[in-house]
Amino acid sequence: MELGLSERELRFIQAALALLQHSDLPVDGIAGDQTTEAIRQFQVMHRGGWINKIKPTGIPDENTVSAILHDLGDWNKNRNWVHPG
Repeated sequence: MELGLSERELRFIQAALALLQHSDLPVDGIAGDQTTEAIRQFQVMHRGGWINKIKPTGIPDENTVSAILHDLGDWNKNRNWVHPG
């Protein structure tokens, strides 16, 4: 499935979803069935949440990417990351 993303963008989304969903989603830059399903599952989990414009399509639209970035920010805040150096 063509998602309209560069390989780099797709790898970022795959890595974020693997982290947020505690899944073994491959971070390979390929928009296969696993990636589409992981995006769809994320969208289903966030429907009716802080952003009501997410529809479970399996395509990472602007609202979905915003929700991923929001969740990554929350994940980071709750992990007490310390930057080396």
